Amino acid sequence: MQVIEDIIKTSEELAGIPVGSFHWSSRKQMLTIVRQCTCNYIMRELAIDYGELAKYITSRDRTTFCYWYNCHDDNMMYFDRYRVFYKALKAALQGENYHSFEHLDSAKFNHILQQNNIKIIETNIPKARQKVRFAITLGNFRANIYRSIENAPKCLKTILFAFARYNIDINIKKLQKNERIHKVTQKDSAKQVL
Repeated sequence: MQVIEDIIKTSEELAGIPVGSFHWSSRKQMLTIVRQCTCNYIMRELAIDYGELAKYITSRDRTTFCYWYNCHDDNMMYFDRYRVFYKALKAALQGENYHSFEHLDSAKFNHILQQNNIKIIETNIPKARQKVRFAITLGNFRANIYRSIENAPKCLKTILFAFARYNIDINIKKLQKNERIHKVTQKDSAKQVL
């Protein structure tokens, strides 16, 4: 069915994965997310049932589609990357504008900082000056950027410009004099909702 092939092609382009990789047997997380979201979109939005879908996507069986269909609500509630990709795919296929699919990791974060001449820790902050921490969060990714209070507004503008295509949360906090400044770039894997 041509409609299903077009949806698969759109999902591959949106995720930035190689053309045809949807049908590969690889279980890499991004490929699995693309498969699950695409099949759930087809089953839910086009009202095609498991058995019918198995005729067009021969790399999976109807039991797999049934399992993905039943897990969709939990994935939308607890799995950030799944939820964001599903919303982005739905928006792309329905002609809406949705840009928050992008996710951050430390390599991408550091690359964006380097492109925009942003240093994580401002050099030469006198000990007597008050300091500000910008805590940047997107999904499970968190990173901190430190500035003197005088340079905070300029830094905030630069951060907002640099991360304009990302749906980031920024928490700004004035640091106490006894708080240490240290570089923190991590994935917070401890947060799991049971």
